[in-house]
Amino acid sequence: MKKVTLTRYQFDTIVENVQKALDVCERVDYSKDAECDNTPPFAVGWTKSTLRNLMIDLNRIMEENNV
Repeated sequence: MKKVTLTRYQFDTIVENVQKALDVCERVDYSKDAECDNTPPFAVGWTKSTLRNLMIDLNRIMEENNV
């Protein structure tokens, strides 16, 4: 199996974005009075966008490593 090398910045950015996505998912409020940023549709959209960007970053890292 070929190794993939990440800079510390790349690793930290990936971990930070995963944590942010988890935070958004964990604060979902299903009540009628929920603030916009805490509603399920916002959480799904924001997390989907974050995951899409993470995949772009990971694919770029794979290309840089010729994997």
